[in-house]
Amino acid sequence: MSPDSLFPLPEGAKIHPVAAATISVNPFTADRMMLDFVKLEKGDWVLQNGANSAVGQNVIQIARIRGFKTVNVIRDRYALPRQA
Repeated sequence: MSPDSLFPLPEGAKIHPVAAATISVNPFTADRMMLDFVKLEKGDWVLQNGANSAVGQNVIQIARIRGFKTVNVIRDRYALPRQA
């Protein structure tokens, strides 16, 4: 990765390093998911599982901007049985 592909955060930005590392990937992933699989029109519904992920949050935001309605399923990963 070249230094030219990096961008600085504003001084005093309060963002977790993991969130900062994904800021240039997750919104585009969410956008492509809504464009590549089915043609969505304003007023259409988007149903997603795992809506509490970063990509899921981006889906909600982008869908709202485009006039889509969303149904968002979230899971508590810690409530699932753990495997040894």
